Amino acid sequence: MLGKKSVWAIGGDGWAYDIGFAGIDHVLASGEDINILVLDTECYSNTGGQTSKATPLGAVTKYSPDGKRTFKKDLGRMMMTYGTVYVASVALGANYQQTIDAFREAEAYPGPSIVIAYCPCINHGIRAGMGSSIVEERKAVEAGYWPIYRFNPLLAAQSLSPYIADSVTGTHSLPVNGLQLSGSPLDVERADKLKAGEGSWISVNDESSLLTMDYPLDSTTGDFKESGDVGGASGGLPELFPQKRLFAFLDGEDRYADIKLAAPGAADMLRHTLSLRTRLLHTLLASLEQVMQ
Repeated sequence: MLGKKSVWAIGGDGWAYDIGFAGIDHVLASGEDINILVLDTECYSNTGGQTSKATPLGAVTKYSPDGKRTFKKDLGRMMMTYGTVYVASVALGANYQQTIDAFREAEAYPGPSIVIAYCPCINHGIRAGMGSSIVEERKAVEAGYWPIYRFNPLLAAQSLSPYIADSVTGTHSLPVNGLQLSGSPLDVERADKLKAGEGSWISVNDESSLLTMDYPLDSTTGDFKESGDVGGASGGLPELFPQKRLFAFLDGEDRYADIKLAAPGAADMLRHTLSLRTRLLHTLLASLEQVMQ
C-alpha cells in the first residue's frame, strides 16, 4: 500500500570525487538501492574555488595558480567497472530529454545509481556571464569537453550494450544573451555597452588569442569552421571533435584562459594535452558500446 521509498544523496564534486569518495565508493559497491546526484562544478565552489580531484588539467584555481598539472578523476568510468551500478553523465543545457531520462532510469534501477551533472559556477569565470551558464553547458558538450551518456546494467541482461552514448539536441549553437555569434567585440561594445558588459563580449586586454565567440562560423551550418584543425597531432586517435572548438570553449572561461598569464610557457602544452585526453576518453567510452555487445 506504500509507495517505493526514494533515497537520494546530493553533493558536490569536492564531496564525491575527493573528501567523501571513500563513502561514495562504499555505498555504490554495496548493491543497496540508493541514488547519488553529483553536482560537478570541477572545484570546491562553496569555499572559494579550490582545486579538487574533479578539476581538469590546466585549470587555474586556488591551490593550482599556474594550472592544474594532473588529470581529472573519471568518476563515471570508475563506477562502471562494478557492472552493477547505473551511471549517467548529464548536462541540462545540452540535452533536456537525456537529463530527464537519466533521472528516471536511475530512480527505477533496482540498485545503486549515480548521476553526474555538469554545473558551471562563478569560479569558472565564464566571460558570457553566469546568466549564460546553461549555454555554457551546451558548448562544453559540443566541444567534447563534457561527454554525456548513460550506463544501465539492466540492458546487459537483454544481450544489449549497457552503454548509451548521448549527444546534443539540435545542430546549431545557441546565441548568448541575444548577442551575435560572430563579429568584433568592439563593434558590439560600441553598439550597446550595457549588453557588452553583461554578455558574451566582455572586453579583456590580457588575451591575444581569439575568444570563444570570435571564431568564424560556417555560413551553411552555423557551426565553427573546422579548417585548420590539428590533423595527425592526436597520436592516432580519431578526430571526434574539432580541436579549434575545444580551444574556443577554453578561451571563453577565465580559469583556462588565465593559464596564458600564469604559466605562458606551459599553456600550449597543457591545452594540447587536455585536447588529447578529451579525445582519448571519448574513444574509450565509445569502445564500451562495442566491447559489451
